[in-house]
Amino acid sequence: LIKPLTKKELEQANKMTAYQVLMPSFVKEAQRYLSTEIVYIPNAIDKVTLARQEKQISDRNKHTIICIGRLEAEQKQQHILLQAFALLADKYPQWEVDIYGLGYNLERDAYKEELLHIINKYKMEKQVHLKGVTDKILEKMCQADILAMPSAYEGFSMVLGDAMSIGLPAVGFVNAPSVNELIVNNVTGILCADTIKDYAAGLEKLMCNDKLRRELGDNAYLAAQEYSAEKVWNKWENLFKRLHEQ
Repeated sequence: LIKPLTKKELEQANKMTAYQVLMPSFVKEAQRYLSTEIVYIPNAIDKVTLARQEKQISDRNKHTIICIGRLEAEQKQQHILLQAFALLADKYPQWEVDIYGLGYNLERDAYKEELLHIINKYKMEKQVHLKGVTDKILEKMCQADILAMPSAYEGFSMVLGDAMSIGLPAVGFVNAPSVNELIVNNVTGILCADTIKDYAAGLEKLMCNDKLRRELGDNAYLAAQEYSAEKVWNKWENLFKRLHEQ
């Protein structure tokens, strides 16, 4: 996003021949602050060689909602996921929530305590787990059924991109920049209004429908091909060729 840049940073950015942004909607936003050429080129999603596992099996004993990101209240908003799941936990005892991520300072440690308080308040200790960090995140995604993306905003979420690349449907907010472009509502995932109740409804829509999870996951897998390394590198190569010829 452009707005947080300082005056000095904006001056330097305007000296560039071209300024890259990560999402199509960011082009118009950048044009409000910069007079240079704005170019949309997304991040590249690596091809996932890990075999896609059958995640949506109706007679399986356990299903998992996975959430990945640093523990942070303003942007990542894991508390909204927990409060939404609290509305569903008793109705869906076979479902669990695994949250991966750590805080990095005292403020975020306090947020972790807030999350633990929510878990304890609603007696979800057996269904909700703060997992810390892992170096096998793609494997964890492949074992999950839904990606929860309760973020208020993102730049280009590599977590969401990786989830799409393995066919994992996601639930996010309709007003969350980047999230609301990577997720196509009712096609590759579910976009909800920015309330706890609506987020719970979005989760439940996938939790209770194996077929829909599989369908949206397959669509997400196909959509992720747009962000393949080959296509993204070609965009960069074409940009450099064009600028060189000017």
